Formats: sequence, C-alpha cells, structure tokens
Amino acid sequence: MDKEKFLKKKKKEEIEEELIEEDAQENDGDEDELEEDEDAAEGEDEGDDEEEEEEDEDEDEEVKKPRGKKSSGSGKKKTKKKKKSDPKIAEKLQYAAYTTLSTTERVIEGLSNIYKNIFVGPGPKEQKVDFNKEQGLKFYNKQNYEKAAEYFLAYLAKGKDKDVEALFFAAMSLSSLERYKEAVDLFKKVEKLDGGDSETVKELSHCLIESEQYPEAIVYLNKFLEKEPESDDSYYQLGTCYEKTGDLEQAKKMYKKAIELEPRHAVYYQALGFAYENSGSHNDAISCFKKALDLDRKKKG
Repeated sequence: MDKEKFLKKKKKEEIEEELIEEDAQENDGDEDELEEDEDAAEGEDEGDDEEEEEEDEDEDEEVKKPRGKKSSGSGKKKTKKKKKSDPKIAEKLQYAAYTTLSTTERVIEGLSNIYKNIFVGPGPKEQKVDFNKEQGLKFYNKQNYEKAAEYFLAYLAKGKDKDVEALFFAAMSLSSLERYKEAVDLFKKVEKLDGGDSETVKELSHCLIESEQYPEAIVYLNKFLEKEPESDDSYYQLGTCYEKTGDLEQAKKMYKKAIELEPRHAVYYQALGFAYENSGSHNDAISCFKKALDLDRKKKG
C-alpha cells in the first residue's frame, strides 16, 4: 500500500510539472505576439513601404491531463499583411525628380549662353517695327498712298530720317500722289544713303521729269544708264529731256538708241518724227510718223 501511494503521488507531481511547463510556453507565445504587433504598429507610423510577413507556426499541442482527457490549444494561421503605399511620398519623389531636371536644364542653358557670349558674341537685338512705319507699309501695300504717306512722314519726323526703307516708300507714296517735288527731296536723301541704287536713281529721274526739272533729270538718267545700259525707256526719257532743253540733236540720238533697243514701240518713232519736224527735216519726220502708224495698226490688228 505504501508503494502504491508513493507511485500515485509521483504521478501526480509529474502531471503538475507538465501543466506548469505548458502554461509557461503559452505565456511566452503571447509575449512574442504582443512584441510583433508593436513592431508592426511602429512600421505603419514611420510610413515604411516594405511588406512585412508575420508567420506564426500553428500550435496544436495535446495537453495530457489526468484521467486520459485531452486538452487542445488554439492554433494560429499564417497571416500576410500588405501595407498601403503613401501617395504623398510618390508625389514628393516625382516633384523632386522634376525639380532636379529643371535645374539641370537651366544650368545647361546658362552655360550655353556664356559660351556664345565668349566665343561667338551676342546676337543682334530684335528690333520692333515702329507703329507709324508698320502702318505706312500696310497702307502702301493696299495702294492707299494717302494714308501711307501720312504714316511714313510721321515716322520720319521722329528723327528716323536715316531709315532708307521708310524714306524710299515715303517718296514712292508721294510720287504716286503726284507730289513730285516732295518726292524728289526724299529720293535724294535715299540716293545719298544707299550709294545711288539704280532703282532709286530711276524713280528720282522720273519725279524730276514730272516736276519739269529737265537738266537735273538728264544727270540722273545718265547715271542710271551707266548701270542699266539696255534700258530703252530710259533713252526715250533722256531724249525727251534733251528736247525740252532745246538740244534736238541729242534728243534725236537718244530716240534712235531707244528704237535700236526696242523697234516695236510706235511712241519712239513718233517722238523721233517730232524731233525731225522741229529741226526742219520734214521728209524724215513723215517717214517716222508712217512707221509709228504701221506699228499701231499691227498692234491693234
């Protein structure tokens, strides 16, 4: 009996020790779980984008109890928590990348400008067209010469009388309005500034003839013919100027030169006929007038 009591007592002590160990293991598991939850909470507060996996091994332990009863512990399943990325962080990264790129572009542009200024030199400054000049060109192209002249003259009055383009178109506008004497003054300024461009000299000669300044017109017509020796019309105008000044011999020479360059113009023969008539050569005059009539008939027929 004493032996039997001793065995029961020992068995009881072993069961109690097993229960104590199981309680201790369960307490340790709870503490580990609490620590993991705290770490996860801290990770969320810091905005960390990494994914964490929390794995807990299932614990299904059978607890031996007296009298053959089984005690079952509750197991934990594997859990996988996915943390949401903070959209504000993505925006900040995108803005930082844009700022860096923009700064780099400005630096490159600045270096390029420095290089140009040192090795190439600064380019010409863009010149804005004055309102009056712009309007003058606009109305000239529309053949509204009255308005064009008004705007060009207003522009030149502001100390812009060295602007060759404005001077030329102002003179052309005045010439179209038959204000020849005013046009002559402007064309002479243009002629001095542009070095005697052939177009300027021709227009100046025309205005001098129309304003009956024949001797001066002869000078400029000869200048023009030095640059444009094949201009039949200029020889015809030069003949007219010589005839107006009483130099009929020179007039006849110029008309003949015009006919030589362009024999199909009836007006050239007619002018030569009058020069012959005024110099007393009636037969030559009649011959020229007949030729002029023939050309007119051919042109009309």
